[in-house]
Amino acid sequence: MNTNFGIDLKLLSDRLTLNFDYFFKRNNSMLVGIDYPTVLGTPAPWTNNGKLKVKGYELSIGWNDKIGKDFHYSITATLSDAKNKVVYIGGADSYSEGLNWARQGYPVNSYFGYLTDGYIQSEEELIEYKKIGNVYQGLRVGDLKYKDLDGDGSITPFGDGNNFKGDMVYLGDTNPRYNIGLSLAASWKGIDFSAFFQGVARRKIMLTSISSAPFYQPWYDPQKYFYGNTWSENNRNARYPRMSFNSDVNNWNYRTSDNRLENAAYFRLKDVQLGYSLPVSYTHLRAHETRGNL
Repeated sequence: MNTNFGIDLKLLSDRLTLNFDYFFKRNNSMLVGIDYPTVLGTPAPWTNNGKLKVKGYELSIGWNDKIGKDFHYSITATLSDAKNKVVYIGGADSYSEGLNWARQGYPVNSYFGYLTDGYIQSEEELIEYKKIGNVYQGLRVGDLKYKDLDGDGSITPFGDGNNFKGDMVYLGDTNPRYNIGLSLAASWKGIDFSAFFQGVARRKIMLTSISSAPFYQPWYDPQKYFYGNTWSENNRNARYPRMSFNSDVNNWNYRTSDNRLENAAYFRLKDVQLGYSLPVSYTHLRAHETRGNL
């Protein structure tokens, strides 16, 4: 089911234009995997049992005018956004640490993980933190702490941290939000200029593979941004935990958490053009001379 409505306006002798569209879509046949009894004995095919809700808008505002007889210019700004929610998934509502394609009540491509609680800054703090259940016992000062959101004295995965037992929470999703566009154009006595800017105001990504941790493999050199940005005695509020060759330590420090989320918002100049057009009188004269010589 698709529903949309919009408005188009032209004001001030067509110099100002405004276009707005709002849309709502409900997909009641989303292709999902659902749970079947284990006696089935084989992986079941996905079926069209899911339901997805999407809503968003597109807005465009433009100004087109001139200064004097020869200088013409225009400015157009656009903004669009859409957000989705999995309304029903046919009973298969399991999820895991990291990126999940679909979970009921959340957007598609959602991240689930842990909330960090700073670094272990002293030996006394280390001793106390190791008393929490499921904490890796090989931790040292400079390693990460995760929040025990459900207060059961243990770091356990499932439950969203509030409604059920568990400490994993929704950390965001990969979907870009607030897409921005800006077009500029001007012309003066045959010279023309245009530029197009494009960006995304909000987007989160989770660092993965060799970007997610230093020494992702023991023989890998850490990515450049880790150098100078990991915990040390002289950098206790660093962006990342202490460096370690120990894979077990790195598996703890670089679990899926808010510490691994990166801001992927951007705004860039995507295209720029500068041109010149010969005067019409000159091109007409040359065309006339060419025909006269034939």
